Amino acid sequence: MATEPAIHHLPRSLVALVALLTAWCRPISAQETISGNGWTGVLPVHPNIARARAMGTRHRFGIPGARYWQIRTSYVIRAQLDTATSTLRGVERVTVFNESPHALDKIQIRLDQNRFVSGDSTIPRASRTTGMHIEELRVDGALAEVRGVGRDSTVPYMSGTSRTSETIVLARPVPPMRSVLLEFRFHFEIPADPYGSALRMGRWSNETYQVAQWYPRVAMYDDLMGWDLAAYDGAVEFYNVFGRFDVTLRIPDGWLVGATGEIQNLKHVLSRDALGRYNRAIKSGTPTRVVDARMLREPPSTASTMRTWHFIADSVNDFAWATSKRFSWVVASVAVPGRRPVVVNALYTDSNASRFVNVIDNVRDLMRVSATLVAPYVFPQFTVVDGPERGMEYPMFVMSDGGDQAHELWHQWWPMVVGSDETRYAFLDEGIASYYAGLSARRRTGGRQCNETSPTLPTPALISLSDSTSPGNIGSYRTVPKMLCELERLVGAQNVRHALVGFYKAWRFKHPSPWDFMAFISRAVGRNLDRFWFDWLFSQRG
Repeated sequence: MATEPAIHHLPRSLVALVALLTAWCRPISAQETISGNGWTGVLPVHPNIARARAMGTRHRFGIPGARYWQIRTSYVIRAQLDTATSTLRGVERVTVFNESPHALDKIQIRLDQNRFVSGDSTIPRASRTTGMHIEELRVDGALAEVRGVGRDSTVPYMSGTSRTSETIVLARPVPPMRSVLLEFRFHFEIPADPYGSALRMGRWSNETYQVAQWYPRVAMYDDLMGWDLAAYDGAVEFYNVFGRFDVTLRIPDGWLVGATGEIQNLKHVLSRDALGRYNRAIKSGTPTRVVDARMLREPPSTASTMRTWHFIADSVNDFAWATSKRFSWVVASVAVPGRRPVVVNALYTDSNASRFVNVIDNVRDLMRVSATLVAPYVFPQFTVVDGPERGMEYPMFVMSDGGDQAHELWHQWWPMVVGSDETRYAFLDEGIASYYAGLSARRRTGGRQCNETSPTLPTPALISLSDSTSPGNIGSYRTVPKMLCELERLVGAQNVRHALVGFYKAWRFKHPSPWDFMAFISRAVGRNLDRFWFDWLFSQRG
């Protein structure tokens, strides 16, 4: 269980949020109107933000409004991996809680595995599959059509199964403060990625699997744009609903599994000796090899014998996992200021063993620093897994080649807690994570000066007034650390860092927009920063 309360129990009153904001803020000073370089003296505002402020779901100070709302989900997924064919078969029950003020007559569903279909020329030939297969769909127990337009208005239907974003049209709308149960039976082939093609998941042969974007996922529905209809093309990341996951994975006996969430049945998946080593590692805090890859190969694993791994994760916006018969597993508990110890796991193959030697110690140092810079890590465990994807983050879980963990770990704060829209505004997670990775590195080495260099290549504006996907994904990594360093020089490093902490606290387990970010930081540092934001976020850099 995460140390944060479940998302539906978080405080929502404007009084509490204004009190929080006031603790960090000073009055805004006046600034004269500036013109030139496209600047008109007025910061551009997306119409959706203006509407949300008028309706009271967002406050002009950059905090959730008195009428802020968000939907939530609860997943129960049972899946089994057939390593002979690299096919994953699953049954999913997802309850969608409509906490919006609107009746929902449809539910948007993400089928991201359809990105890998053979017709997509952007996918390496070795990685192409036939995509996601929906064998059956039920809505509140009623069998739904899944092959296109419904013939009977009393029967729910799905717009199709071939795209990465499809619509379930409901026979009866879901009223506010009510829920709907969706049940899927599905399967797909996990794509091969022998060359490390940055697919954000994949497998090496049929021996090591990293699995993400793997279940029919309820798309975001928010107060700004309604349903998120963006297709998934792999170029940008995600905008996900917070919820709960109860996941059971049936995996060949002798394989190891790492995942989002806390494992519920260790004594059923580990031998008595391995369980003893695990418990001693948790008690002592010393990184300990629980299981060595050589132990798993004697006797050899067979797909005919399966073992069940059970994980639960609360207040998370996604779930990912990995498994291999080649993994070694090292574990330790990490003391984090302000909370109980965190279990840290590293699962790696023999070929990358040398790169994983210091992973847990590095994570330990980063968690201690991050607790002082922003807030303690909120989740019960953190897992780093080897495989074809060399650097991709999910709640409590990172796919890695064993390199520097700082940037990926900081994603556990941004966007795994502060749930920004990564699809359209990558700078709110990638940029802030990059800034904190640099800051934490300086803290560990005794440095204090913010010395980020300017981008060397032209980068597009990081904010667009359209509803398209992020126009400046790569620039997010380069531009935002430099922008925040420049802001430190303008208003003082401590003021900037206090403002970011306040923003984190105001929006944890919620969904801020860039305009919420800009308004909050401006208010917190006591300056009108409209021209500053325009130059850094709405203009091309480099």
